Amino acid sequence: MDESIDVVVSGHTHQAYNCEIAGKLVTSASSFGRLVTDIELTIDPRSGDVITATATADNVIVTRDLAKDPAQTALIARYREALGPIAAEVVGTTAVALTRAQERLFASGTSSSGAPVFALGESALGNVIADAQLAATDDEAGAVAAFMNPGGVRADLDAGDVTYEEAFTVQPFANNLTTLDLTGAQIQRLLEQQFSVGRTLYPSSTVSYRGDAGTLTGLQMDGVVRFLVAEVWASRPVLRGPPPTRRNASLRRK
Repeated sequence: MDESIDVVVSGHTHQAYNCEIAGKLVTSASSFGRLVTDIELTIDPRSGDVITATATADNVIVTRDLAKDPAQTALIARYREALGPIAAEVVGTTAVALTRAQERLFASGTSSSGAPVFALGESALGNVIADAQLAATDDEAGAVAAFMNPGGVRADLDAGDVTYEEAFTVQPFANNLTTLDLTGAQIQRLLEQQFSVGRTLYPSSTVSYRGDAGTLTGLQMDGVVRFLVAEVWASRPVLRGPPPTRRNASLRRK
């Protein structure tokens, strides 16, 4: 890291910490607005540089007994009113509840308390999303399979009508759909790696495989197979070998 950087205000880890790494103050305020990091710095008035030895940080607990900010409350209310008709629009229906609950596959270890830790498998909602992604890219983009990452499924869907707000809550992102040309060997490595990191992918209904805790078997994939992944996964170096060909595919709300 460049020597001109004195303080790193980090995020995305969902952890709370204030520490010094390689002479730099590194902070994180947990997640979901639970903490605010109070950082104090002393600036040299002549050079404008931070006097590193004086840099301190303290994570302060956010209490809920304060009055709401009037300006922010008014802004939220304005957008809720403007978006109300769109949010309430029924975009589909489901005969059964679609949840994020994952099936247990096999015991992959033990926790600090000695309880078994299980590798988790597919979820009904994750598979539906993968099929939806495939449906959006199998014609123009030519995809034949799809995989959804489990971290991108954020809420369940109850049985009955599904509104735009409910669907958006499941995936509150602006991710792009991307198709890749991958060999069978690359897909096999992808399937093997998902268990090593404990993040089982949700496949479309065009994909099936079987395996055990140590070795995947029954995979017969040769040549080039095209499949899509969400952009949030495509940007990660999860595959090794020649870089795959990437194409963008758009999703439009009708």
